[in-house]
Amino acid sequence: MIKVDEEKESLTKRHENDGEKEKKKKKKKKKKYKSDSDDDSDEREKKSVINDDTIKILNRYNLIKMLGSGSFGEIHLAIDTHSDNDLKAIKFELSTIKNPQLKHENNIIEQLNKIENNIIPEGIPRVYGFDRIEGKCNFMVMDFLGPNLSDLFQFKSKQLSLQTILLIGLQMLQRIEYVHEKGFIHRDIKPENFLIGLDNKSNIIHVIDFGLSKRYKEKSSGQHIAYRENKNLVGTARYASINAHLGIEQSRRDDLESIGFVLVYFCLGRLPWQSKNDKAKFPNKIIEKKLITPPEILCKKLPSNIYY
Repeated sequence: MIKVDEEKESLTKRHENDGEKEKKKKKKKKKKYKSDSDDDSDEREKKSVINDDTIKILNRYNLIKMLGSGSFGEIHLAIDTHSDNDLKAIKFELSTIKNPQLKHENNIIEQLNKIENNIIPEGIPRVYGFDRIEGKCNFMVMDFLGPNLSDLFQFKSKQLSLQTILLIGLQMLQRIEYVHEKGFIHRDIKPENFLIGLDNKSNIIHVIDFGLSKRYKEKSSGQHIAYRENKNLVGTARYASINAHLGIEQSRRDDLESIGFVLVYFCLGRLPWQSKNDKAKFPNKIIEKKLITPPEILCKKLPSNIYY
């Protein structure tokens, strides 16, 4: 088994040796990335899951507007005409994508929402149905929630009080602790995946997007998954743990490390490896910066009552 410290040292040296070569190719890579991104955007627009046939099949729901889109598909705000015109969020996934995740996400949320010992799960969105439109898409109907923490942070001009950040951190930890207790790890901790509730739940932060989540221990035996290496990076590079970058099988500690990065981001307004366009900054450059930024440096400007 390769020790993490040795792997970190090896990776850092490899980046140093390849530094000059990467500089020569930097402009070419950026130009290619921009071109590829534009092509992907055009392709998603061409393959929008919402058309007349889709709307006809979903006659129970009146679609209002699109809330977001990405490689996974689209999320739309809708009115449920069979349930006192309640607002719902419907997540669509094209049936043609290579790695469908929506059914997997639906199964995980259902398990997280199971009531045990008369305790109702808090901060987990409810799912009202999963179905397929043959040959077109999969879709999942779920709670419509408020803004995510990223939007809230931008709305506040990246200025949150220390008390607010601490309260956010506490709820994030509570949500992920519950997910871990159920035997899952999230693997994509980021501000966009934590949403504020609405109405009587406006003080509750909800965790969403379990498409990349997985079990970290067997349901029957309770045995922890085995240590493995040479794994692909799963999650968002800006907030991913160092081990995730290094290809080490993720576990509970990686979710917690990502929460730490999110809270530092809220405190300082940016992370040392952050750029205006993270997508144009390749993961190997991000991990290189993470490796040379120990916690003492990363947290140097934090209030002393947060980091000791």
